[in-house]
Amino acid sequence: MKRGPASVAEWIQSACLCAIMLAGLAFADEFEQGVHYTKIPIPSKTLDPSRVEVVEVFSYACPHCYNFRPLLDAWKNRLPEDVAFRRVHAVFSPSWGRLAQAFHVAESLEALERIHVPLFEAIHEHRLDMSQTDLLARLFEQRAGVDKETFQSAFTTFETQRRVGESMAALRVYRIVASTWSTRRVFRLSSRCSTWLPFSLTRLGRSVQRANPRVIQATTS
Repeated sequence: MKRGPASVAEWIQSACLCAIMLAGLAFADEFEQGVHYTKIPIPSKTLDPSRVEVVEVFSYACPHCYNFRPLLDAWKNRLPEDVAFRRVHAVFSPSWGRLAQAFHVAESLEALERIHVPLFEAIHEHRLDMSQTDLLARLFEQRAGVDKETFQSAFTTFETQRRVGESMAALRVYRIVASTWSTRRVFRLSSRCSTWLPFSLTRLGRSVQRANPRVIQATTS
């Protein structure tokens, strides 16, 4: 059953899912350390030091990530040239691990844009257990044009496993223990900002424009 805008907003607002780690930003009057965000003890490097890097930490299994996706897509489509956006799939269980494998397969086969929304919808609209590899293979074939053999081969490669391992390591560095918004490198917002997700995105967008391009990163799940 599809949810209307009001119920979606209620889901988003009630979810303890928001953590945005922002480094080098002058917004003390907007966010207070220890109240709205927590400083990460070990800063991490961005992939491209010349650009602001925003990272979404999410899971296909997370209903809040699914409901939040349209807001995030609208926001990221307005990012300036010097801002890079990428995703990290959270891994908190074996079934989430298989979904993370599917995500990295989609990336490696350049099929992510074709499979991203259908995979979300298969789980949250059609209530399918997409941690089953046969269902994943069928979805990739039907929606992304990837045949079953190609999918299964990519699903079990060392490279896919390595990328999943990197995602798990990133979660430990960011100290993310549940689906969340965070911003890589130095800070993480507390769960109370979930009430203000649209507001937080607006602030994040403005902050990105003011930030040192080597320092920012954000995540959601």
